[in-house]
Amino acid sequence: MIKIVRSFSLMASIRSNISSIKEEIAKSGNCEGVRLVAVSKLKPAADIEVAYEAGQRVFGENYINELVEKSHALSHLTEIKWHFIGNLQKKNCPKLTNCKNLSVVETVDSEKVARALNNGWKKNGDGSTLTIFIQVNTSREEQKKWMYA
Repeated sequence: MIKIVRSFSLMASIRSNISSIKEEIAKSGNCEGVRLVAVSKLKPAADIEVAYEAGQRVFGENYINELVEKSHALSHLTEIKWHFIGNLQKKNCPKLTNCKNLSVVETVDSEKVARALNNGWKKNGDGSTLTIFIQVNTSREEQKKWMYA
C-alpha cells in the first residue's frame, strides 16, 4: 500500500517545474503533437498526484513492480496514462498488463516480448489498444538486443 504524504514546498516545486516545461514547449513554436512524459521513477505516489493536479497526465515508469503498485494506488486519477519505459522481459509481460491505465510500452525489443504483451493484454487489458514502440537495430550491432531492420 502506498501512503500519500504532501509537502507544500515540494508541491509548489512540482507545479512550477511542469509550468516551466510547458512554457518552453509552447515557445518552441512547433508543439503540435508534443506529449510530455513525466518520468516518475522512484518518486512517491503523492508527487505524481501533485503533478496530475497541475495538469500532467502522462507518466513513465521503468520498474514493473513500482508501475503496477502506483497504477493501482492512483487509479482514482481517471485521466492518467502510464508509459512503461524500462527493459522488458517476456516473463514480466503478464504482470505489466495488469497495470491500470497502461497506455504505451516503449521498450519492445523482440517478437517474443511483443507476442507475450499481446497475449497478456488480451487477457488482462481494459479493452483499449495498447501502443508499443519497437526498438529496431538499424546498425546491426551484434551486442544490441533490438530487432533488426
